[in-house]
Amino acid sequence: MYIIFGGLTTLINYALFIALTPLLVPFIEKAGTVANIIASLVAILFAYITNKLWVFEKKSFGKGALAEFFRFILSRAATLVLGTAIIFITVDFLGLNEFFWKGVETILVVVLNYFLSKTKVFT
Repeated sequence: MYIIFGGLTTLINYALFIALTPLLVPFIEKAGTVANIIASLVAILFAYITNKLWVFEKKSFGKGALAEFFRFILSRAATLVLGTAIIFITVDFLGLNEFFWKGVETILVVVLNYFLSKTKVFT
């Protein structure tokens, strides 16, 4: 299930990144970084809901759910910072291919997100 919903989360993230980057270029100097942050925030919300309900099967939204959500947000924020740094350095600073480096960043973030969700969030 993680592969399915992780794939959908990645698709949402990647599609938003690809759509937003050229739209933001005329207005924002570091469009890749801003597009990556927006795409990642939308993907994080989608990922929390799908991971909670279908991947790790935590159906409760009662006691402890707020702490769980906070742990999820913190873990995803950490990987967002890492992913954003990768995009900033490779795309915005070095001028390398955004699609290739978004793919590299995505693979790294997906693996780290699974590990953090399994060991720190949905315990």
